[in-house]
Amino acid sequence: MRTICLASFLLFAASLSAAQPVPSIDIRVIDEHTGLAIPDALVSFDAASGGSDAVPVQVTADGYEARALAITAATPRSIIVRLRRLPPRVDEHVVVTAGRARETLTDVPRAVSVVTRADLDARLPGTTPDALMDTAGVLVQKTNLGAGAPYVRGLVGNQILVLIDGVRLNNATYRFGPNQYLGTVDPDMLGAIEVVRGPGSVLYGSDAIGGVVNLVTRTPEFSAQGWTRTFESRAGVSAGAAEQRGRLGFSAANATWALRGGVSAHNTGDMRAGGHRGTLSPSGYSEAAGDVAAAVRLAPGHLLTATVQVHHQDDVPRWDQVVQRGFSRYAFDPQTRQLGSLRYTAQALGWADAVAATASFQSTDERRRIQRAGSVTDTTERDRVRTLGLSMDVQKRLSPGLLLQGGGEVYADEVGSTRVDVDTRTGAALGRRGLYPDGATATSAAVFARGVWTVGRVRAEAGTRFSSFRIAASDATFRNLDVTPSAWVRQAGASVRLVGQHLLFGSLAQSFRAPNIDDVSTLGRFDSGIEVPSPGLTPERGLTSELGLRTRSRAVSATVVAFRTDLTGLIDRVRANYQGSPVFEDQPVFQKANVGEARVTGGEVEVEWRAGRAVTVTAHATATRGQALTRNEPMRRIPPVNGGLAVQWRPRAAAWAGLSTRWATRQDRLSSGDLADHRISSTGTPAWMTVDAFGAAPLSRRLQVTGGVRNLFDRLYRVHGSGIDAPGVTAWLAIGIRP
Repeated sequence: MRTICLASFLLFAASLSAAQPVPSIDIRVIDEHTGLAIPDALVSFDAASGGSDAVPVQVTADGYEARALAITAATPRSIIVRLRRLPPRVDEHVVVTAGRARETLTDVPRAVSVVTRADLDARLPGTTPDALMDTAGVLVQKTNLGAGAPYVRGLVGNQILVLIDGVRLNNATYRFGPNQYLGTVDPDMLGAIEVVRGPGSVLYGSDAIGGVVNLVTRTPEFSAQGWTRTFESRAGVSAGAAEQRGRLGFSAANATWALRGGVSAHNTGDMRAGGHRGTLSPSGYSEAAGDVAAAVRLAPGHLLTATVQVHHQDDVPRWDQVVQRGFSRYAFDPQTRQLGSLRYTAQALGWADAVAATASFQSTDERRRIQRAGSVTDTTERDRVRTLGLSMDVQKRLSPGLLLQGGGEVYADEVGSTRVDVDTRTGAALGRRGLYPDGATATSAAVFARGVWTVGRVRAEAGTRFSSFRIAASDATFRNLDVTPSAWVRQAGASVRLVGQHLLFGSLAQSFRAPNIDDVSTLGRFDSGIEVPSPGLTPERGLTSELGLRTRSRAVSATVVAFRTDLTGLIDRVRANYQGSPVFEDQPVFQKANVGEARVTGGEVEVEWRAGRAVTVTAHATATRGQALTRNEPMRRIPPVNGGLAVQWRPRAAAWAGLSTRWATRQDRLSSGDLADHRISSTGTPAWMTVDAFGAAPLSRRLQVTGGVRNLFDRLYRVHGSGIDAPGVTAWLAIGIRP
């Protein structure tokens, strides 16, 4: 369990008095954060320092900051040396999402981006969508400050699957197009974010057409040193929007039990945009969050983990609706999410190498306060979704070259939906049908299997999944719903390790998105009119081919990927009638239908260069082209060519400084839907580039200050499809107490 480096410093005696005995020093080398032993630690000493009263000793280990010691006659016979872990290279990360199992990114034949805890600490993002802004292959749309939706491979909203530790955040009311749900996850509780670019439906099911975003929380860590208790805290301020935030975290552990948790608070005032745009009001909001995770080792190889998460947002406004669309009030007030899960994992069971079973309960509660300018009607819409989930994964290696995976999952959603219109003159309240039928339910069940064969330098894999769905609702306004779609999907891929550290990979994968309660039963307003229910929908489907090359040398690692996705049965809104009329409440009537075929092609490149011992340069770029074949026009909301460049100087693990830039070219390839979207100018979205500066320095062993300036040159810009401009120049500062 620990590394013992036993050294007889024979030359040490020559550097001290001849009468002094030759000491034997027992040096134990452990990870500073976890307290666990570092098996490959190396202890070396400098014999050339004879004649001094101390002998320099160097303690090193791969992936850790070296530690220098001075051994004297007064040094204890047994000492513990704690090493601080260095940030790994891009391709050294261990990821779990791409293959639903732990793999080193170097070996994964997929396009994967990773945001580490170190990245989050360095940038201190206000929201989880903000944490993805510097990620290769991802562009983040912001409709308001408290929300955000990632574009991946030209797709957004419910065509991207979001997971929290493998549990679906996407539920039965996850909306069409950009939505706000990723903003209900506290970035302070995350240990990493893994983005798998491209389809993931075989392993993860519906919605994973453009990609999978897995939010990996910080797990409790066991201690080999008996009971340990630590506290950590951080407080930060930002000048751009009078923003304040804080986090208080704790952990306790021994060899059998481990606990980790914390509480967070975040408040931001109205944001000031770049240039001369000024303050955008209303845009500020407040939120609070808490999380706790506990783990217990039931027996060798058997682990039980329980987690609870709570997130609450108050009065999150839609600035675009108030300023551009004639509302005096349009806000999510409040919006909450709770998640509880219980996960059991076991290893080396004989019949299986690894088994994992997860039970989860998730609750979302969204209340929208809406009032048009000049109207006497104050509308409150409320949607509550309760989701039960069960999943199981099994792995078995039948031979050194053959790994089998399989499992299944079940999710059940129940929706409560209400609407109340209040006459502000009289106080009279009128109850109306909610956005969805009150009491609607959605259930899904799926089984999947995957095999991975490895022979020499060649790896091949194939997988399949069958998913079945049912949506049921009693609807007094429309006819009752009983929708039962299903889908088979398959994938196959291969990779070959070329001479040196070069991996060539390719795949062909099917994907799908089953219609949900939002698709088939919505009755309510959207930006262009009124939507009415659409009970006859079938799943959207995709077929993606991908070819990539991942290369690595001593100083450089890079990934280049080209892809093409053919989409059929796309669900989109079309003009329709309601009660025999094409107009309802003075708005045009629309209904969703499977009317679209489209094609998305593009390429991605990601590079990391270790320019020196302490300097790292990273760069990425993405180009996407989408064409709606049915309408013979560009696809809606396709991002422009975009990317980023960052230079970081890290002389020590706890200190760093850097500059980064994000950029996007002009996007004027607009669809008819883009031209009808008030968030997009009729001439397109202008090109932009912004520069950030950031850094950190330790004030003591446990106290650290982090700060920076975002949008250093105060550029006025907007990410394509966003409903609000980006913040102007913003200085921020945070002080943290580390464990």
